[in-house]
Amino acid sequence: MVQGNLPVKRMVLYKHGVGFIERGGACEGGLVKLSFKRDEMDDVLRSLSVFVRGKGQVTGVSYETADDISKLLAEKAINVPDKEAMVGLLRALRGYRVRLWVPGEQAEGKVVGTEEVPQMDRWARSPAR
Repeated sequence: MVQGNLPVKRMVLYKHGVGFIERGGACEGGLVKLSFKRDEMDDVLRSLSVFVRGKGQVTGVSYETADDISKLLAEKAINVPDKEAMVGLLRALRGYRVRLWVPGEQAEGKVVGTEEVPQMDRWARSPAR
């Protein structure tokens, strides 16, 4: 396990306080652990890039938090109602980019709204009520 000891290979600092830091090194079948201050985590998670050379692979990126996990999940959760779950899910996803798969088709885009259209009863000639 490499405990935050990946050496800095390159560092670029810009006059507006933004910086780019590249670390690199070998990690033989283990875990790379980096430490950051709590107030830096948002920036780190938004800008972290991991590149792997050779046959290795990134299997996940995780972090520990002192915040109550149930509180964090509640803030990020998408609430889906018990009734009309699909419509509720789409309404909860308003503003999010989504990708949908249906047999033989794929659609991708941003959810901007929902519109309920009466569904035809397969045996009747008028919309179901």
